[in-house]
Parts: sequence; structure tokens; C-alpha cells
Amino acid sequence: MQYWKGAGMSATAATTELLRPKKVAVEVIDSDVHLLAKDGIRTVWEYIPVAWQERFAAKGVGLRNSAVGVSAKTMRFTHPTGAGIRADAVSPAGGPPGSDRAFVTRQLLEDWDVDIAIVNAIDSAAYAAALAGPDEATVICEAYNRYFVEEWIAADSRYRYLLTANPQDPVAAATEIRRAGRQDGVVGVFLPPTNVLFGNRYYNPIWEAASDLGLPVWTHVTGIEYVHQGSALPAGGFPESYAERRTITAQIAESNVASLAFSGVLERYPDLKVCFSEFGFTWLLSMLWRMDDTWRACRRDTPWVRKPPSEYVHDRIRFTTQPLDEPADPRQLLRLIDMLGADLLLFSSDYPHWDNDNPHHVLNTWPQELRDQVCGANPRAFWPL
Repeated sequence: MQYWKGAGMSATAATTELLRPKKVAVEVIDSDVHLLAKDGIRTVWEYIPVAWQERFAAKGVGLRNSAVGVSAKTMRFTHPTGAGIRADAVSPAGGPPGSDRAFVTRQLLEDWDVDIAIVNAIDSAAYAAALAGPDEATVICEAYNRYFVEEWIAADSRYRYLLTANPQDPVAAATEIRRAGRQDGVVGVFLPPTNVLFGNRYYNPIWEAASDLGLPVWTHVTGIEYVHQGSALPAGGFPESYAERRTITAQIAESNVASLAFSGVLERYPDLKVCFSEFGFTWLLSMLWRMDDTWRACRRDTPWVRKPPSEYVHDRIRFTTQPLDEPADPRQLLRLIDMLGADLLLFSSDYPHWDNDNPHHVLNTWPQELRDQVCGANPRAFWPL
């Protein structure tokens, strides 16, 4: 199918048609919206047992208004302007972007015509991945999960929540999935990436719990990658700047996609679905070709993989659109999507980060059929809405 307009037009007329702004879709489901607790761990204090409150208070970390409670990045990977988030997303009532439900509702849902926002607690995920110890992370994840379900999800049905699972303790994470995953408005599991690839049997308790409850597993960087012990690592060596780091972040997704495809996880858990968010997707086409070619040539190496890896990916793995790679000629991106398969894509804004994607802007070169599929039909088929 041709996903670009202008067949039979002159090049100038076709480009004019492509760049004309249009309403993106009848329905927009945003699969990546970040929420923050206004005052760090203090915000979720009532959901933390007293003994753990005393522990956190004595340590004195994570109790202030901050993106992840403590300084998570080195100077090397700090955004060059110091602003990794939109300045205009700061709540008029105070607090970091993503912490004021009324303001997020107005700025995201109403101004951008977003019908459903799949939200996540990015700071709890950073603690879970590496910033807190294993037991501390379990307590923090449960507290954040309880807070956001009660304060956001229960208050507005347009918000759906991805519960944070602690990757440092898969058994405890599975227990939390079975507890929080049955609550109304919870549609998935946020599993932050670490230096253990997803195909490792270490994660089996998480895959089993998520599959049993019919919850997709969603993964996303937390800002601590390449910095803290236990976090996901780059290939080849460490980057030297924010620009390098942002450019190569897709390596985390590439490694984990290959790990899931060749390890047999998707064969052992036939109901498991996984989404990779904020890694882009334009790198995926050549990777699917290489995985299938390798699978055919080396069948004895992974006999438990019963069909080409690309089939597992199309059946069970999805990728969000942000950050959307935009070539000078918009038709090139649409041709790539045509070859890759639009069934793999879910729209995401990445609100309120500095490079977030407004659907009315980034999708205005896409034909209506494709916008409807990526913004509405695909997420409705993937998430248990």
C-alpha cells in the first residue's frame, strides 16, 4: 500500500499536500506520557510503611522536588541547556512537569486532542533500575503504584497506568504485578531495562505474572542508563556527550529485541506482549532482515525458535513512534513504514520531555488511514483498554 499522497501530481504539488496540517485521527491513544511525584518520595509517603519512612528520612534522599529524587545523571549526559523537559510544562501551581493532573489534562489531553494517555511513573522506575537497593525499590514501586492509581487513574478514566515492576527482584515484581495488575485502569507493566537482557531466564517470574494477567510489558529508558552500576550499557564503549548518548539509545532496544527473539521467551510465554518505547523504530527493518537470515542459517543454534524472528516481532512486539526520525523528504519515512509494517507502531508523544511529539505536528504528513491505525487501531489491539 502506498502511504504517501500525490500519485500523479507534480513534485511541488505532492510536497504541498504532504506538508498541509491536518487533524491526526478520530482517536488518539498516547502510549508514553510521563508522570512525576511533586515532592519525590514525600508525595507517596502515606503509602510507605513507617519503618521504611524512617529509613528513607534518615538517608535524606529522594525527598525533594526532583525528576528522580536524586541526581541521576553525570554532567556528561546532562542536556546541553540543562532542560530535559519542556519549560512550559511546569505547573502554574508549582512542581515538576507531569505532577499536576489538572494542568496535564489541559495541556496534553485537551490542547492536543489526546483521548487516552498511557501514563508511567518515570522516577520510580529509575529507583527500581539502580538508584535504590533491591528491597528499597520494591517498597518504592508499590508506593508509587498505589499513589498514581488512586490519585490519577481513579480520578479520570482518560488516564491508564503502567505499573512499575522492580527488575532487581523479579519474584517481588511478580507479586506486585499480581496485586496492582488487577486494578481498574492498569493496562501494562513498566519494566525498566538493566544490564540483564530480557531473554535471560532471570525475568521468568515477571513474564509469567504479566502473561497470566494479560498485561503487556512496556520498557523505556529512565535517565540512568550508562551511568549507574546495574543500568543498561552501551555497545562498544561509553559515549562522551548527551548528543552521542541520545543517538545510540536504540542499542538498548536492539539488544533486548534480539534477546527476546532468540532466547525462546516468546515461545515459552505465548500470551506475552512487549512494547519498546522511546527507542524509535527506523533501525528495526534491517534488524528483522538480519535476524531472519541468521535464524535460517543457524537453526541448530536456537532450535526452540520455531518460526522466523520477524514473525514473533509482528505478532507480539510493538514500538512507539517517538522520537520520530524525520528525513528531509517525508515520503522516505512513509516508504520505510510501508516496508516495515505499520502494525508494529503505536503513537507516543513522550510528554513532557523537551523533544516530545505533538500529534498534530509530527503526523501531519501521514495519510488518514495510517494515522488512524497508529494512533487508534494499533494501541486498541495492543493494550487491554
